[in-house]
Amino acid sequence: MGRRLTRAVAFGAVLVAVGVTAFVAVGPAAHPTAATKVPAARETAVVAPSATVGAAVSQEQAIVNAAASQADVPYCDGGGGIDGPSCTHGPAGYDCMSLAQYAVYQATGILIPSTGSPLGGKGTYIPPVPNDPTDGLMPGDVVFWDHTGDIADYQHSGVYAGNGEVWDAFDVGYPVETHSFTFLEGSYAYDGAIRYWTSGATVLSIKTTSLPAGTVSTSSHPVTYSATLKAKGGFTPYAWKLSNGSTPLPPGLTLSVAGVISGKATKAGTFGFTVRVKDSAGGKVAKALSIAIS
Repeated sequence: MGRRLTRAVAFGAVLVAVGVTAFVAVGPAAHPTAATKVPAARETAVVAPSATVGAAVSQEQAIVNAAASQADVPYCDGGGGIDGPSCTHGPAGYDCMSLAQYAVYQATGILIPSTGSPLGGKGTYIPPVPNDPTDGLMPGDVVFWDHTGDIADYQHSGVYAGNGEVWDAFDVGYPVETHSFTFLEGSYAYDGAIRYWTSGATVLSIKTTSLPAGTVSTSSHPVTYSATLKAKGGFTPYAWKLSNGSTPLPPGLTLSVAGVISGKATKAGTFGFTVRVKDSAGGKVAKALSIAIS
């Protein structure tokens, strides 16, 4: 079954989260019997996110790619999240909302709240079109469903793949795969979609792969270290910081919001740490780096 969202959503702009929130699952919704479920053919020739590193991939395509990369992962009610599949009572997997959370977060840094709590950020609601529910949809949109057509009470969700197909984690016994709108409408009423990606944005990434070595600065031999971190994609300006929980920079060095690591190193060694960059649209990504000081 899908993970239910309890949020009421207004027609027009809707809220999404850019922070971390708990995953909350609720009781099962009714589904057709196994004999009546006929999954659509799975999409093929998709590109996993790992194959697009360094490429200028649009956010919307990256959402589809991230969902497709989880094909065949088992269903787990209450399992999964932004870091991938998980389960406390069976094989690691996803339910419907956690798959959408994973895909959107991997591409944009935005966390869709499973409870529907409005934690900030913004998205665009795409209402259903009578007699043509896919009209106005684009790949990467997150589609929502329930039993009544009431937008206030989601019971199923998925990632629109295009051509009337949806990547989703449908129910127990169904791995992550594509299902057609026709198939899903046999169980649910379509509520509409939310577009979490930003038109024209490519996936935010950190270009810096290594940092120059430095030298301990002494009173007799003062040395200033300076290196600038680089990012691409998303929307400028970027804001840099050490990731939460990261080990510190080499003693004597600091990281500015502009991405400049500078200062006078006071201790020799190789120091590993994790930096995070956030763009002006709320996307964020982290990367582990190190600096050798001699």
